[in-house]
Amino acid sequence: MKNLLISIALLTFSVIQGCTLQSPVDESFYQASENIVGGEKPTTPILEPLDYPTQKVLKWSASTDPDSSPANSEVTQYNIYYYLNTLPTGLARYANEYYWISSEQNQFSIEGYIFPSGTNYIGVTAFDGGRESEISNIISFKVE
Repeated sequence: MKNLLISIALLTFSVIQGCTLQSPVDESFYQASENIVGGEKPTTPILEPLDYPTQKVLKWSASTDPDSSPANSEVTQYNIYYYLNTLPTGLARYANEYYWISSEQNQFSIEGYIFPSGTNYIGVTAFDGGRESEISNIISFKVE
C-alpha cells in the first residue's frame, strides 16, 4: 500500500511537471502577426459622438479584415467595452463590462440599459474570428 501511494505521488508530480511551461514567451511575441493564427488585425472602428440621453444608439465606422477573401471584407463581430467613472490603462482588457455582438449595421442600441450616475465611457473593437482590432476612440457621456 505504501509503495502504491508513493507511485501515485510520483506519477502526479511528473504529470504536473510535464504540464508546466519551462520558458514562456515574452509578451511582445504575440504582437508579431506571423506568430498569431488569424493574420493581421482588423482595422480599428471609429465611434461617432453620442448625445446621451437624447440618442441611445451607438454607431461606428465599419472595420475591414485585411486577410479576408475577398480582401478587406467588412467585419461583423464587435466587442463593446464599458467603463465607469475612470479609464484604466490597457483599456480593452479591464472594462467594467463588455458585450460581444454580431452586427452588420455597425450599431448597437443602449436603450433599456441603466447607467450609473457619473461619467460613463464606451469603446469598440472589431473581431475577425482570429484577431481583435485596437480599441476605437473612447466616447464619454454623463448621467445625472
